[in-house]
Amino acid sequence: SQTVLLEEALQRAEKANRAKTSFLTNMSHDIRTPMNAIMGFTNLALENIENPEKVQEFLSKAVVSSKHLLSLINDIIDMSHIESGKLQLEESPCSLEDIMRELSTIMHGQAETKQQSFVVDYSAVTNTKVICDKLRLHQVLTNVVGNAIKFTPVGGSVYAFVHQTSATDKTASYEFHVKD
Repeated sequence: SQTVLLEEALQRAEKANRAKTSFLTNMSHDIRTPMNAIMGFTNLALENIENPEKVQEFLSKAVVSSKHLLSLINDIIDMSHIESGKLQLEESPCSLEDIMRELSTIMHGQAETKQQSFVVDYSAVTNTKVICDKLRLHQVLTNVVGNAIKFTPVGGSVYAFVHQTSATDKTASYEFHVKD
């Protein structure tokens, strides 16, 4: 009986170790994409230093990629907090419109790379001012949309939308959908 329990514990530990290795391998690959974009846009800005409009464009894209990279790094930190039971939501007022607009900006480049159509729609939201953990919501949306873009063939379409399903004086319910 003791031996069986030890064998089961060993199997669980080995499975968890394989899952962590897989997670870190995938994250390492995912981190390279925005890092390469940051380096590329920064180099393009330096090469076009005499053209302020192009420099502004390249640096703006580098900032978007930097935010995406930070989001990936936060995912790794969150994984550690989840495992230790220390993850806390940071609820604050924010705008669903802003969150969806940022999602569009960040993910548009990835979709363009695969010649995909990428549409973000929040027109079915009546109450855009909400209280939520903006960082975590953003992380979930970028992960789901990122997977949709990754697994949709070249030339395909990805559609992300949110709609409000109900509302009272003080609360509302929302559904987020990603279609590929």
